[in-house]
Amino acid sequence: MQHVGAVEAATFLEVTNRVGSGLEGYSAEGDCLRLGTLSYISELCGPMPNTAWDAPAHATVVALGSQLQGWLAVYALGDEVRDDAAPMLQQLQQQGLQLHLLSGDRQSAVAALAEQLGISIWDAEATPERKLDYVAQLQQQRKRVLMVGDGVNDAPVLAKADVSLAMGNGTDVARASADMILPG
Repeated sequence: MQHVGAVEAATFLEVTNRVGSGLEGYSAEGDCLRLGTLSYISELCGPMPNTAWDAPAHATVVALGSQLQGWLAVYALGDEVRDDAAPMLQQLQQQGLQLHLLSGDRQSAVAALAEQLGISIWDAEATPERKLDYVAQLQQQRKRVLMVGDGVNDAPVLAKADVSLAMGNGTDVARASADMILPG
């Protein structure tokens, strides 16, 4: 893979969202491009080329691939946790709430975040369907579920939870599926 200094804007046709995997679209020239998980790009481009690059454990990895050009880019994305997050979550636990972390991010990133926040129950690489099943199981145990989310993949589980909060900077569909929106 080469470093590309600038990328020309392009219009894509027939863009589809493969929930839990990524986006696929076609250029005007007929090239199929995908943006998403490494396994999703591997289905299109074959195995990722052997490189010296290794993503930090706390990062979520997203790749870009082309049916005609192969692997184009790999990105390591991460969030910065607010300084007041862990103490706030600890207060919730002291009040008797059981915290669960469900994420579509990769195992190492979710494990690092769970440890940083003091959350012992977590699930990584969770598809929207797995999140729905997880919440349904909690509800079958007569537990009331408060869900907090921000992404397109969180919308179904936000709607399923007993109470749900979407982040104000989240996607439109997450905000529309939640009971409440946290503006900041």
